[in-house]
Amino acid sequence: MELTGLSLGQLLALFAGTGAVTTALYLLKLRRRTVVVPFVALWGSLLANKQATSLFSRLKRLWSLLLALLLIALMALSLGDPRHTERSGDLRHYVLLVDAGITMQTDEGDGDRLRLAIDQARSFVDRLGSKDRALIAQMDRVATPFSAMTNDAAQLNEALASITATDVRTDIVAGIALAQDVLRGKSQPEIVLLTDGASYDGPPLQAEQGIALRQLRVGKASTDVGISAFAVRRFPLDKTRSELLVEVRNLGEKDETLELKLTGDSNTIDVQRVEVAAGQRKRLVYDNITGVDRALEASLSHIDRRVDALAANNRAFATLPERNRLRVLCVTEGNRYLEAALLLDEYLEVDVVNPGAFSGTTTHDVVIFDRNTPAALPSVPAVYVAGAPPQATVGPLEVTGTIERPYFAKLSREHPLLRHVALGDVNIASALKVTTERTDTVVGADTQGPLLVAGERAGIPFVVLTFDVTQSDLPLRVAWPMLLLNALDSFASQQVGYVDNYRAGERGTLALTSSELSSSTREWIDPNGKPRSLAVADNKAIVDVNEAGLYTLRHGDHERRIAVNPGVVGAISPRDVCATVDVAKGPPPAAPPVREQPWSYLLMAVLAILAVEWFTFHRRWTV
Repeated sequence: MELTGLSLGQLLALFAGTGAVTTALYLLKLRRRTVVVPFVALWGSLLANKQATSLFSRLKRLWSLLLALLLIALMALSLGDPRHTERSGDLRHYVLLVDAGITMQTDEGDGDRLRLAIDQARSFVDRLGSKDRALIAQMDRVATPFSAMTNDAAQLNEALASITATDVRTDIVAGIALAQDVLRGKSQPEIVLLTDGASYDGPPLQAEQGIALRQLRVGKASTDVGISAFAVRRFPLDKTRSELLVEVRNLGEKDETLELKLTGDSNTIDVQRVEVAAGQRKRLVYDNITGVDRALEASLSHIDRRVDALAANNRAFATLPERNRLRVLCVTEGNRYLEAALLLDEYLEVDVVNPGAFSGTTTHDVVIFDRNTPAALPSVPAVYVAGAPPQATVGPLEVTGTIERPYFAKLSREHPLLRHVALGDVNIASALKVTTERTDTVVGADTQGPLLVAGERAGIPFVVLTFDVTQSDLPLRVAWPMLLLNALDSFASQQVGYVDNYRAGERGTLALTSSELSSSTREWIDPNGKPRSLAVADNKAIVDVNEAGLYTLRHGDHERRIAVNPGVVGAISPRDVCATVDVAKGPPPAAPPVREQPWSYLLMAVLAILAVEWFTFHRRWTV
């Protein structure tokens, strides 16, 4: 027998102090009440009887004192938590790491993998021995302890009940690192991984020397189809139109026919069938999404309505970026046709300068050089409109001669510059003959040379018109403003790009507006409508969430939606992540000893003695 609670010295001190106080109370002399009686002789015989029985009365009080001291001794001993040394063995310590990542949401028929893992953990806790200790931790992007190192089954089961699934990819290595820190220096330490191992694809894991590592594997082989990419970009010069990218992935061994549904601002905008070959990805681009201002959602389902093994990655979210104005600088001596065309779009901020006043550097987004070419090309996208010959260059293109009365004999009609543009019958007085490079695209050309060229120099895009538009009838056609706006739109689209939003479990930053920073009523609301804390540093919010969906940043009457998509998912079939794997439910193969708590029997003895004392008191045996 040994004490696993208070030490022997602490118990003796407690008993001595409490026993001394109890004995002192018993030694106090009773103060009897004085009663005046009319005839003393009447009580003489009674006083004689009391004196004869005084020794027996004192004996009754002595037994009462010993009974009280016995009760104190039993209660003090129970605080020592005595255990049977010959049955307890050495103290063993376990850390149970329960995987709660996205793959643990995989359906297994009788519940998802997380539910199966928690059931195994409960079985493990139920079989802990009297000298075993365990700690429960949830493992996803990080490992989070949910209990202390204890063998209190109620506390451990309460911790298991607190574990919830997340939409992030599990970092098993980070979980093992936490467990090693907890177990370092403990006797007989062991890490128990309750995981499918699907999020880990490296070599077999090992704990540091002296710490055992074992996996209780959950789940069976499964295949998965899901949305692997979902992104949107807004065309800066057309506030009603957006471009959307959806990528669907099939990791199964057979071809799948799926139904893809797109929802914008809670309204269905498209439903179509998508066929994805086994082991392949399929990308779909929607280049004319209209009528959506805030958020988009994509959902995927099997055409035969069967339940997908992992539903968590069958939904994805995107929010449309804020629409900013495009700042355009016109370097011209005056061209009403050009300036009038740029007035057609309200989202353009246009400044005009004389060629002599252009310094070569600018803070604008795009520069248009009308019938002039700078000495050094700008570091921003540019449109170059040729002037009358002679000219040595038109932007980055060298001039080698002239072309008289050219026309657009060849057109790349699929090029973005020619969207809704007809140039086939444009009349031109003359054009400059230019030399292009291999990487340039000749969008429109005469039989003698290019008339409309697009390309890049040092990563900076450009568009060149090799003729003076004022010496043609192009400015009199609808094609002129459309061509110019298409060029600006192509530049702005390259700068904006797709907005891929945020991934669950990946920390990102969100730039805050001045009104959002100064607001005292700023709220961060999760997809379930619950307010969450939002960390702000350097005028930016830290986006660090574990659940996919649409979040809301609200201040006053203003709301901004932020999309968070599920973490990246690979294959979802279970994997062995360490050398020791136990696919059976329950604790280690060598079952720990049966839990014993002798202190509970000591308290039962105290209750029994109190019951006997109560009975004898009311029978007048001890009074």
